Amino acid sequence: MNLVLALQSVRAERDAKNLPRAQNAPPVLPAQLVKLSPRRFVKDVLSPHREQLAKAWTDEWIDGVESDHRLLRKTYDEDEEFRAVIDKHDVNTFFDEA
Repeated sequence: MNLVLALQSVRAERDAKNLPRAQNAPPVLPAQLVKLSPRRFVKDVLSPHREQLAKAWTDEWIDGVESDHRLLRKTYDEDEEFRAVIDKHDVNTFFDEA
């Protein structure tokens, strides 16, 4: 999935003066992502970071992340076993466990 590859390539965002960006990081835990509507995902996650993403990703990759989010939501809504796995993880779950 492009979403997984995209999250693996996340780097700290810096402003024009090479200082950390003041904007808060978007939600990235699977349990947070599945609760965002596709419209909200684009508005709150992709759009604010599109300029930064475009420096390293193609438009197709960025669009693929949006598509992957829609698929994640659909699978979460339709697959009870998948939903149970996602729901059991929280902020205390180590990345390797998820």
